[in-house]
This record gives sequence, C-alpha cells and structure tokens, in this order.
Amino acid sequence: MAFNDQTSDETLMARVKHGDISAMTILYERYNRPLLAFFRRMLGGDHATAEDMLQETFVRLIDRAGLYRSDRKFSTYLYCIAYNLCKNEYRHRGVRKKYHVNNEMLQSKANISANIADDPHEDVAHRLFTRAVFEELRKLNPEKKSLFLLRYQQELSIGEIAEITGVAAGTVKSRLFHISRRLAQALQHFHMDEK
Repeated sequence: MAFNDQTSDETLMARVKHGDISAMTILYERYNRPLLAFFRRMLGGDHATAEDMLQETFVRLIDRAGLYRSDRKFSTYLYCIAYNLCKNEYRHRGVRKKYHVNNEMLQSKANISANIADDPHEDVAHRLFTRAVFEELRKLNPEKKSLFLLRYQQELSIGEIAEITGVAAGTVKSRLFHISRRLAQALQHFHMDEK
C-alpha cells in the first residue's frame, strides 16, 4: 500500500498492526525529533539515554501494535509509551529532583523560543530568558516537568495529557496553572512586557 504525507497516523498504525514496515518508517520520521526533544528535557539533557529511549519507544510500539485501539489518537498512545518509559527511568535512577540543563537542550525545538526577534539585543535577552525557564523547570519534580513539556513543548491538549499521565483533566489544568504561576514568579525579574 502506498502512503503519502497526508496519510493519518491512525491509518499508518493500522498498517503497522499488519506488519507494514513502510508505515512504521513514516511514523518514525514524523515523531523521532519531537520525541527525542521530549526525552532530552525529561532526562536533563542525557543525549545517549534519550536516544536509547527513543528507540525503545518504537520497539515497544511495534511489539505492542496489537494493543493499539483505532479509536484512540495515535500521538496520545505514543506519548503514553514515552511518558511511562521516563517514569521507569526515574525509578531506575532513584533520582526525583536533580537534573541539569545543558546547551543542547536550549537549542532544541521549543515553543517558548519560537518567536525570536530580528533585534540582536532581543535575541540575547530571549536566550537568557529561555535558559532561566529551563533552570526553573530543572527544579520541578518529574511529574510536573512532564506536564509542562507535554503541554508547551509537544503542544498536546489537556485531554491528551490526562490520558497519557492518568491524571484527571481538571487536575492537569490546575497543576499547569500552578506551574505557570511558579515560573512567572521566579522569572518576574525579566519584566517581559507585552508590546
């Protein structure tokens, strides 16, 4: 079966269930970069472990293709696997609150840094602000950090995040509100006035 850029993720996953490797290749091409960015941030910039977890995500996706329900959005299912791998990694490490930020993380795709101005002074200020945001994220526990990254880096809906994390949608909204408020208070010295 021939696929194109318009073929839905759900259709491709249905083909993966039937052993279609070309469908899996397309899904990998669509999701490997955002997933890798998610893993890097969740794992404090550990590139090697992020790469390993990316591969493990797709191995599990293939191994458990028969468990995928076609009425479920594919990206939600995929991020559920990724989220659970992160939780397992935290348990394995026995570390809950100590993560470092490196320059590679700051350079990867993030919605926070999507609109850098042409003014070089604003560019520097924006980079400093982005770095400060990630320093504050580093201080969050893994669960809160994952909520923030799923919402603002991966642009998933509240409902998708609730399904991925197993946390009620209202609780997700509340936690995101408190995280945003904490970040706003911690970063208030930047005086990011709207123009």
